[in-house]
Amino acid sequence: MEGLIYKVLDYKESSNLVYLYTDFGLDSLLVRGAKKYKSENLSFCEYLNYVSYTKTNNTLPSLIDYKIINRFINIKNSITKLKYASIITEVLRQVLDQRHSRILNFTIKILEKMEANDDPISLTFIYLVKMLKVFGILPDLNKPVSNDQNFNDIFIKAYYTLDYDIVVDSIYIKKIIDYYNKYEAINCFNIYKILEV
Repeated sequence: MEGLIYKVLDYKESSNLVYLYTDFGLDSLLVRGAKKYKSENLSFCEYLNYVSYTKTNNTLPSLIDYKIINRFINIKNSITKLKYASIITEVLRQVLDQRHSRILNFTIKILEKMEANDDPISLTFIYLVKMLKVFGILPDLNKPVSNDQNFNDIFIKAYYTLDYDIVVDSIYIKKIIDYYNKYEAINCFNIYKILEV
């Protein structure tokens, strides 16, 4: 099974509870001895690790074996990138949609672009807009919504708060939308293509 670790909690003296989003939805498991300095499982229990793993079938499953696919080191070494990656994982852990494999794949692609030094704010914007369908909202960025204004116009004119401290001006919103529109794989004319059955 493959999954993205979105939360790690202490469990007793030397173990961790690890929470992941997988091809089958949310999962959690106990990693025994993970906090011991020489533990083989120490590197598994890192937030934002993308891993493949096997676990026991107990009521509280335990980690048997694992392989780290991507640690997203560049994201973890950047406070800005880590901030926006945490927005992505916060959205991910609330997903109830059943297309888990496609959603995980899309999330990993966005994180890989962020890891490769693409703009984290723009990538987070793309992620949030595309994930609206998962939560039952179907915006069309080019369809008039009122007084012949489309969503582009509304985004450009509005103050769009990206975190608790920053309000981005209309020029930057235009830049984000231009960035969004240039990605052929996630083009605004078919922004949900990656999630289609």
